[in-house]
Amino acid sequence: MVKNQKVLTVTQLTEYLKNIIETDPRLSNLWLKGEVSNVSKPSSGHLYLTLKDEYCTLKAVMFRTDYAQIPFKVENGFEVVVRGRIAIYQKGGIYQLYIQEMFPQGIGSLELAFQQLKEELANKGYFDPAVKKPIPKMPNRIGIITSPTGAVIRDFIKVVRRRFPSVDIFLIPTTVQGEDAPPQITRAIKIFNEEFPVDVIVLARGGGSLEELWAFNTGEVARAIFDSKIPIVSAVGHETDFTIADWVADLRAATPSVAGELVVLSLEELKTRLNKLQRHLYQSANSLIKHQIERLNGIEKRLHLAGQGLILKKENQLANLAVQLDALSPLKVLQRGYSVCQDAKGQTILNSSQVDVGDQVNIILNKGFLGCIVNSRKD
Repeated sequence: MVKNQKVLTVTQLTEYLKNIIETDPRLSNLWLKGEVSNVSKPSSGHLYLTLKDEYCTLKAVMFRTDYAQIPFKVENGFEVVVRGRIAIYQKGGIYQLYIQEMFPQGIGSLELAFQQLKEELANKGYFDPAVKKPIPKMPNRIGIITSPTGAVIRDFIKVVRRRFPSVDIFLIPTTVQGEDAPPQITRAIKIFNEEFPVDVIVLARGGGSLEELWAFNTGEVARAIFDSKIPIVSAVGHETDFTIADWVADLRAATPSVAGELVVLSLEELKTRLNKLQRHLYQSANSLIKHQIERLNGIEKRLHLAGQGLILKKENQLANLAVQLDALSPLKVLQRGYSVCQDAKGQTILNSSQVDVGDQVNIILNKGFLGCIVNSRKD
């Protein structure tokens, strides 16, 4: 029986099936939809997954070059629409789908990528108000990153020059859309931070579709803004346009022209502020002087009262001393009938040995004095 049969090897059968499947035009450019599961992203850069529906599963692979073109992250549970071809992986003997394009079902690829990046950066603290750097009130040097042509740069310069003519504006020209835009914008931010410092950076472009604004929704630009040591104002698109750059930046301006209004004070505003400050200083100085005068008056009054009290105290002390001195006065002794004997020099004679017979002495009485001659002496 075996002799009459053509026996194939496994390789021969696999090659036969591979040839049938891979030459079928219906399987060479196929559109499928399903749920993603078993996602694997090895270091090779390829994407491996299973595409499934309610009843069946299909292994699939997306090579690195195609996978790199997808703006969003592929995760388990995603409903997607894919375009690719069916082929047999000869070594494993299994058929699988080789995906060339992938789109999220029910939402655009860019919308999904936008939401994914926004959530990722929010979790990392990129939008936290606590990390926002203050915008200087009166910058001397403003750096702007935008296209060198078009209305954006002209409008910005016009607004700034009208408000504060003496401020310096420095432009680093970049493309603002397309795949070259993110690295150019990132490089410009780095130049201002490391090679040509300014007081504030304005990141600007006009309005556009989500695709046209996509450079400002990339992780590369978001990280450059977040890492900047110089405060950054994001002025991307129209008032209704929001980008990732707007959330990461230290300040969001609705339009580039509004950014010009926000980064510099006008001369009129400055004059108004100076006048207001002058009035405030005048009022503060008057208030301080009045307070100090009142304080000095209070001190003067207290010193006057304290001086009067001290004088009264000293007067009382002097009166007491006078009483004490009066009690000790020799005159008091004289009033009681005693007298004081002095020699011719006015020295009080306390001992008879201080005089000799014949010396002149004076006797001081309570009233008047007597001049006497010593007739005798007894020691």
